Amino acid sequence: MSSQGSLFSTTLQEITQTKLTELDKQRRVFEDHRERIKAVLAKEQDVEETLPAVAELVRRAFNITIKDGKVVRSSDQDKVSISIELQTLDRVFTQAKYDPSFSVKILEQWQDRLVGHVEQQSAKYAFAWLYGQLTNESVAAKNPKAKPTSGEDDFEHVGGAKKLEARAKWEEGVFVATYVDKAEISKLLSDLFEPRETESRVLHKALKDMRDKATKFGDTIRQSKGFNTETLKWAIKGLLASDLLTQDKRDALRSFRDSDTILREVADVLNMRLDSIDTWSWGDEVILEERRNLNGSYQIFMQEDVLQALFLHQIGVYWSIFWRDALRAFQNTKDVWKLAGETMTPLERKRREYYLGILPGGRTLAVEKRKTYREDYFVSQLMTSPYQQRDDAEGDEEAELDLEEAEGVEMDMVQQMPRRTKQTARKAVQQQAPRRQMASMAARKSAPSANRFASAEAYADEDDESDEDVGYGLFDDGATGFDDAGSNPPMSTMAAKKQLLRLLSTDIHLSTRTTGGLAAFRTQIQDLYPSLPHATILAVTEYLGVPKQWLGFFTRFLEAPLRFHDEPTAKPRQRLTGTPSSHVLSEMFADVVLFSLDFLINQNAEGELLFRVNDDLWFWSSKPQVCAEAWSIVKSFTGTVGLKLSENHTGSAVIRRTSGSAQSEYRLESVDPGDKLPQGRIRWGMIALDPASGRFAIDQKMVDKHIGELKRQLKHSGSSVFNFVQVWNSYASTFFSSNFGESANCFGRQHVDDMLATHQRIQQEAFLDGKADQHSNIIQHLQQVIAERFNTPDIPDGYFFFPSELGGLEIQSPFITLLQLRDTVISDFPKLFSDVFAAEKAAYLSAKKTFEDGKVQRRYGKVLDPEFRPEDHETFFSYEEYSKFRETLPASYSDSLVDIWTQLLQKPSESAVDLNSHDSVYTALESVNVYPGKIMRFFMMSAYWKWVAVVYGPELIERFGGLKIVDAGLLPMGMAELYRGERVKWQE
Repeated sequence: MSSQGSLFSTTLQEITQTKLTELDKQRRVFEDHRERIKAVLAKEQDVEETLPAVAELVRRAFNITIKDGKVVRSSDQDKVSISIELQTLDRVFTQAKYDPSFSVKILEQWQDRLVGHVEQQSAKYAFAWLYGQLTNESVAAKNPKAKPTSGEDDFEHVGGAKKLEARAKWEEGVFVATYVDKAEISKLLSDLFEPRETESRVLHKALKDMRDKATKFGDTIRQSKGFNTETLKWAIKGLLASDLLTQDKRDALRSFRDSDTILREVADVLNMRLDSIDTWSWGDEVILEERRNLNGSYQIFMQEDVLQALFLHQIGVYWSIFWRDALRAFQNTKDVWKLAGETMTPLERKRREYYLGILPGGRTLAVEKRKTYREDYFVSQLMTSPYQQRDDAEGDEEAELDLEEAEGVEMDMVQQMPRRTKQTARKAVQQQAPRRQMASMAARKSAPSANRFASAEAYADEDDESDEDVGYGLFDDGATGFDDAGSNPPMSTMAAKKQLLRLLSTDIHLSTRTTGGLAAFRTQIQDLYPSLPHATILAVTEYLGVPKQWLGFFTRFLEAPLRFHDEPTAKPRQRLTGTPSSHVLSEMFADVVLFSLDFLINQNAEGELLFRVNDDLWFWSSKPQVCAEAWSIVKSFTGTVGLKLSENHTGSAVIRRTSGSAQSEYRLESVDPGDKLPQGRIRWGMIALDPASGRFAIDQKMVDKHIGELKRQLKHSGSSVFNFVQVWNSYASTFFSSNFGESANCFGRQHVDDMLATHQRIQQEAFLDGKADQHSNIIQHLQQVIAERFNTPDIPDGYFFFPSELGGLEIQSPFITLLQLRDTVISDFPKLFSDVFAAEKAAYLSAKKTFEDGKVQRRYGKVLDPEFRPEDHETFFSYEEYSKFRETLPASYSDSLVDIWTQLLQKPSESAVDLNSHDSVYTALESVNVYPGKIMRFFMMSAYWKWVAVVYGPELIERFGGLKIVDAGLLPMGMAELYRGERVKWQE
């Protein structure tokens, strides 16, 4: 545990030991009865003599009650079946006594059934005992006797040159002020938000409204009593979902949460701090610790006290929600945000209406793209609700790329503007930018706004978003002002990044077939949070209207006095660059600063959108010159605000359809991007875009590197089976799977096959016996380990895959999911697109016939000018003109471009197995309907768990009499879940 002295964990350990002791007693009593039954059966007697004795011993073994000489049906759900059989057996004995025709074979069958129940229960006790041993093994592995102690909180102690190097570079960055030219930043902002053109009056007003809201909101927070028992409960929930606090502080928060009396006292203290926000400070010092992430990078965390953490978290949430609403209202203001795509002139619209008549309404590709951008990418790190919290799976993080270890791809230096410091040129900070920045950075369960990107485009029918009184409901009558209900929580950071791959891949399919090609780049801001200059943060927030007293608070928050936990005699040093990890305020600062980049791209790149997830920037366009302009803007902006771009995460591609090939074909060629775009391939995780094929392919050289790291981490965790499984699930299943992208229609079946083959290789090489040169697998390995350590051979395969609540180890298998997706993924792209263009051509010919027959409908109020007649009015307009606006106008036919876009973006549905309602597995599931999301009623189960139940269930039913490997009451679930619920501490 993180805190060995935690009262909570200590008490749970005592409860666990008591439970295991009682389990051992029950098991010994049962085995004593089992041995007696075996002794009875060993006697050479007829079944008429042995069966009554066996039945009585079975009744005692299962502790079935007798009343008035009759077996009583048990109220214990797990004993109902055996008690009913014993009741029935009393009548069987009676019939056998009086009925001469009653067969001895029937008595033998009944005896076999009773003995089978005993053997099944014996197996359950054996596996319950095994579960207890595995739990104790895990506790011992995580709580070694010789654990170092110190005067600080309980920190993770890891060593190694890489850790020391990362820390040194981090210190080199944050304790030196990054120089930025405030005048340049001011000019950048004023040119962007206050252009001098007369038509920019709308923009000027939108800026003024946003500034007024920021000023009013700052005053509102100060005047309110923002802390009360209800707000503290969601603040505590958010902090517990973060990585910020040590275990003893987390336990303290839980005790706060469960006592309204304590919460009222805490609220009083924090409201006093809010009243005196002008004099708030960190105190004398804040302790730092360094932690290793799965991908090998390190992250520095601040360890403030519990009250400080609550205060800062809740203040951060308030400001984050305010800025999300304010920035979205700004973006939603008509004529502020430019729209991409072909825009019709009045003449083009009149011509279209003359030839086609009343134009159809409906979905358009341009609007759907903007909706996706607005919902999933625009200021996506800002919070929609205080109830949002992280729900990311361990291992769901992006792999770090070392280009020297990639598939032989050399990369030129990223073109960018230089950074400067006050005294000397600052060296590049190589430490990994924080991936988990707080409850709001990853998946968030919340009540999001259902607002959509409002389009001013003709025929687009979308709801506008109100921009009044943004955020002011937070403090009315002590309420939070948020509805804690909703069905569409914001996308997690990793999910948003993986969707970006799908979006780009889908647009490659479409653009190469409609406009002939596409240019794209991807880059990442290096060490965004540790390197974000304070002067930049303050300049941007001041420009956008944040009041002076809050600017002073932000300054003090940023300039924290810091000291590492292993330097007890060192003096604290003031932070001069960057923001604290795992704080909502840090996220807010970054997204507000980078919002200016989002807007700058939109205004200067023909309305195209910069798809940004935190520090990750993606841009593509069918016009290479527009893509080049966007890249130039990114370089200029980051240089002005004092940020750097990561060479390892920067690349570009120019893809076009080969000359002469048909639209439905997919013969592509890669074009040298020249000096207008960055050199190097577009990479993400363990995949890279191949411009020659338009596909994302798995980088097997990176896989090799991580297979070696997986083996090292498994070896380190080998002293505990539970820990071993946790490492395997996090690394081999989640981490690798996440970094291969996803199974999606736009990637095709080949990508699924590549993932299956790569997962096969990972498992074979992870368990390769170097001496015998033989491949093993995860199941064989654990079967051998458990047999050797606990003398428990012959373990069924289902034990390893079934849920922990049923006594299984719950190993996650990527093969099960992928194989159920494989047959449903689109594989015939040429036919898909040939059908689209055939439908478009057919619609054109139909419209032409309608025109030539004189049946075009033009009505006042439905078209711009019913009397308009073009010069060439006798000749129907060309197919090229008809199809020119296929992205921005609704189609009159089904399976249009927007339909195909939607289909390609989708992740295919899993093709689940089915069961007959009379099947033994189906019947067994009816008695295990207590674990929603895993094993429950068959028709409600996910495809994954259906497969596990159908494939591995029969063996478990035969062995244990059902799908419960162990009765839940026998398991030390509390301690097991506590330890397995902790994040893995990755070995340096």
